[in-house]
Amino acid sequence: MKGFFSLWMLDLKRLLKNSLFIVISITLVLIIVVTLFLLPKDMQVEEHELVTFGMSEYGFNEVSSMELLYDAVDEGGIGIYLNEDNTPVIVHNGISDRNINAIAVMVFSKGFTQVESLKLYEDQQPIPFNQRMVPVFIAFEALIVGLILVGALMLAEKEESTLLALRISPISVNLYILSKTTLLAFIGTVYALLMAITCVGFNYNFLSLIAISFFGSCIFILLGMAFSVFFKTLGEWFFSIAIILMVNMMPVMSYMMPSYSPDWIKLTPSYYILFELEKILFKQPGQILPVILSMGTWLLVSYLITYQFIRVFYLKRGGRNA
Repeated sequence: MKGFFSLWMLDLKRLLKNSLFIVISITLVLIIVVTLFLLPKDMQVEEHELVTFGMSEYGFNEVSSMELLYDAVDEGGIGIYLNEDNTPVIVHNGISDRNINAIAVMVFSKGFTQVESLKLYEDQQPIPFNQRMVPVFIAFEALIVGLILVGALMLAEKEESTLLALRISPISVNLYILSKTTLLAFIGTVYALLMAITCVGFNYNFLSLIAISFFGSCIFILLGMAFSVFFKTLGEWFFSIAIILMVNMMPVMSYMMPSYSPDWIKLTPSYYILFELEKILFKQPGQILPVILSMGTWLLVSYLITYQFIRVFYLKRGGRNA
């Protein structure tokens, strides 16, 4: 425990002197200011997939049951079915009246004189556009902080010859990984809470937000640690990490256009994290099992990879006592 605390404090002191940490902290403040004062509240991103049940002749995406129709609406689509009176019912989750009217004109301009609207969750209010961007900012700013800072710490260790001292010290690989991961995950979680509190408020489950933020940060920190092993200069590392960050941001397309969710995009570590943040902050229904499975798999795999990379290539430990 003493060794863990010593490493923790050593990294904290190094972070406070690091210009990259200062830049990231300033960026956090700027994002909060932009969200609160510059992004519009009434801009609605309303591109939805039309899903029908019992109306295959209209040529839209036909599902085989009402349960599947409701699932599609849960994921951001718009459902349409005929009720017992043969009246079309548009099932949605908080779209504007303008869009409902447009759908009615487009789909039911012939053969129907009346169209009903059914909101799937009556107590759910439309999310202002600026607040809807908060999960994106948390996922790709607050939780990514650790991925960037762990690389800066490891490069600093190489430049300051601290790495040589670590290699000849009795510190274990697990202790080295855990000290950096917990410190940076704590920072990422604090950043996430600051964004959520200042931009959304307090009306959500704090424990769930802390859990998804902490363990989400851990995933990115471990990936960043494994990736940073092989670089010696900040320039090489920064260019390569930028490519990884761009790939990891692909789920934003699915977030802004819920009908676009190809299977490959769900393999990115940020996909389920992003959508779970949305559900937590805006109290939306959803299944937690896919989130647990995805994050648990990424945590396990990233830790195993990081352990081997740090042991063999960074600290150069050998034997069973590494």
